[in-house]
Amino acid sequence: MLAKLLTRLCGAVSGRVCPVVDVEVVRRTQREGFSVLRKLSDAGLTSDMLFAAGFASIGLSVLSWAVSQRGENKGVDRADRWGIFVGEWAPTFFALGVGLRLEEDKPRR
Repeated sequence: MLAKLLTRLCGAVSGRVCPVVDVEVVRRTQREGFSVLRKLSDAGLTSDMLFAAGFASIGLSVLSWAVSQRGENKGVDRADRWGIFVGEWAPTFFALGVGLRLEEDKPRR
């Protein structure tokens, strides 16, 4: 469906390549599927690495809060912002870790 839409938008006739998007690449991607998680897995990342990064982020959040509170003398508000900023990374790492775990458990074609 996406390939047909792109073909119409680009004015490509069957057998011709769209000047903006290669319709054959779109069709192949739709058939085979494209997964950012698969690309991360192919790059060597594992779910365990991302889970570890999530836990490290939690520890870094507490550490950055403590260092900011003691070292900068800018008040608790600034320390809280540093802790929250680093702490927001943890859910992202955990979510990517779960996604990669599902990708690892999926049988390869």
